[in-house]
Amino acid sequence: MTPTGRSRGPAVVSAPPTAPRGGAVGPGRRRWPLPAVILVLVAGLLVVPPAACGPPAARAAADVRLQAVLDCFAARPLVAGVVASVTGPDLRFRGAAGRRALLGGPIAPDTPFRTASVTKVMTAAAVLRLVEQDRLALDDPVARHLWIAALDGRTTVRHLLLHTGGLADYGTDPAWLAAVATHPQRVWQPAELAALGLRHPPRAAPGATFHYSDTGYVLLGLIVERVTGRPLAQAYRELLPLDLLPATHLEGREPPSGDADRAHPLVGLLDLAGTDPSFDNFGGGGLVSTAPDLDAFVRALVTDRVFSRPATLDLMRTTVPAGEGARYGLGIGTRRLAGEQVWLHTGFFGAFIAHVPRLDLTLAGSTNQNLANPLPLLTALIHAANTSSAMIPTTPGGRFTTCLRAPTT
Repeated sequence: MTPTGRSRGPAVVSAPPTAPRGGAVGPGRRRWPLPAVILVLVAGLLVVPPAACGPPAARAAADVRLQAVLDCFAARPLVAGVVASVTGPDLRFRGAAGRRALLGGPIAPDTPFRTASVTKVMTAAAVLRLVEQDRLALDDPVARHLWIAALDGRTTVRHLLLHTGGLADYGTDPAWLAAVATHPQRVWQPAELAALGLRHPPRAAPGATFHYSDTGYVLLGLIVERVTGRPLAQAYRELLPLDLLPATHLEGREPPSGDADRAHPLVGLLDLAGTDPSFDNFGGGGLVSTAPDLDAFVRALVTDRVFSRPATLDLMRTTVPAGEGARYGLGIGTRRLAGEQVWLHTGFFGAFIAHVPRLDLTLAGSTNQNLANPLPLLTALIHAANTSSAMIPTTPGGRFTTCLRAPTT
């Protein structure tokens, strides 16, 4: 998906070539279909009694509301199971609902899943750490680090991070989509993926406009490897506090972090668990993680435990218009959800991370289904965690039951 909530990804077998890909704030590669009508939440579960005013009672009430959201979302057609982690003042929720696969066992709060484009946040953070170390500059021409004949010489590292390099997205290339569909065990090299995008004419001049492109993030992964002299998985671990994320690994490029059964990535009824991860696991995707791990990373990011300089996070949040009311920065996007400004990124299989500054909330999770847009779920979780939200009913029949249908409210 794109950073703002749009999706992209392989249209394999049953998924049409126009299926959206993953992203961050709303724009991105593929567009989500209209959300299906959901089951109505039991209003009684969401009532907050007047007596529940102390922190323990308030936390318990929030846990009930958040779990009710997950139970509701997991009942949607084609959704096997969902997971979420929500952290805030006096709140630490870890929940799950449904199954790991359409015919699998129960899903748990710490079930690992493919994060897809959420990986872009890590790649961008790794690049910014190299900037802090004066090992590269955002306005370096890409050609200073990689020689690519097909690339406009004016393209900079900053352009790649912002998706303003004008590069075509290999993730929407029909040849790539067909190859992933017909040869799921094919092993792809990063240079092959980049070449797929670079063989198409530029979508715009460098710096002219936002155009979501996985091609650019593959190039960023190659730049990280070139500058550090390390494989990308090792570079992530040297540049980022991945010791905070015990269940996270770069799939296919380092050993799994544990032996827990993973959630299956779905595109409709198609299960892609057996597809070789190299089709999209370098720079723009590839991390396998859990909701608690991703939540911990977002919390570290916004509390100055990722960057050595506080100003670097402000730099990361320097944005350009990304369409549909969203904006995109250096690997992370922003838009309004649940009446709040939210910084976020989403992934092709429904993964999401988010930070709500005013409420000091961090959230992470996944729907594990390309056809289940995570923005309505994220919106509902923010409402459920916010005890002052007008969407939380105090009487049966309150408006909370509508939150999963309105991804932009």
